[in-house]
Amino acid sequence: AATGLSALAQRPAGGGGMGGPGGGGGGRGMRMYEALGLKPDQKAKIEAMSKKHRDAQQALRKKQMDEIKAVLTPEQRKKLDAQMAEMRQRMGGMMGGGGAPGGGGMRPGGGKPK
Repeated sequence: AATGLSALAQRPAGGGGMGGPGGGGGGRGMRMYEALGLKPDQKAKIEAMSKKHRDAQQALRKKQMDEIKAVLTPEQRKKLDAQMAEMRQRMGGMMGGGGAPGGGGMRPGGGKPK
């Protein structure tokens, strides 16, 4: 399971998540649901649930980042903000819309995945 800062990069803001409408998952989840032959009211309910959960996850990521920043020194916060901006820029093209405000996914200490 993802923990710490790495968990923050799992979903982009405003663009949906895996399976959500317009999501970073490329709509795979909705295509899966389409194979079920959903009625319009079922599809609307699922889309509303996806949006509700996506919004809640975004708020949770922001809260977590605020708590992390509260224990950092001003210099560390500045470094983290720079890392987050870099991550959002890199991920923006792959995920269809950048990261969540205050979100991101850099590893603690600024390490990049190998």
